[in-house]
Amino acid sequence: GANPMSKTDSVIGTDRFVVEWDLDATTVSSEPRSPEDAAVLTLAGTDENTAHPTIPEAPSVLVEVPEDIQMLKHTEPNEARAWRRLLRAAFLRYADLGYTVEGLVRDRRAGRAFYCLQRPSP
Repeated sequence: GANPMSKTDSVIGTDRFVVEWDLDATTVSSEPRSPEDAAVLTLAGTDENTAHPTIPEAPSVLVEVPEDIQMLKHTEPNEARAWRRLLRAAFLRYADLGYTVEGLVRDRRAGRAFYCLQRPSP
């Protein structure tokens, strides 16, 4: 069969997740919102070549993701590659620490998107 990974993905890596969703849960989350005291992890203002970015460990973290990674791969492949490195490092670290993804929030005026992560309660 055909390889679902594009030629560009093979150059910069992929960002696929496996998600678990409890369909029998008794509570339903409302529209996620950005916690005012959340730490923010973003590529903006960082060295694009940093292999080991600083990953903040706050109770709530907003992890920025590109709004259109497909376009970025075609227009700015080095920046797309830097995003992939940052996000891979961040999500692997947060998974190890037991954080959960609570949702995705978008700031449409600014053209930015963030995953909302929560640290487990002690």
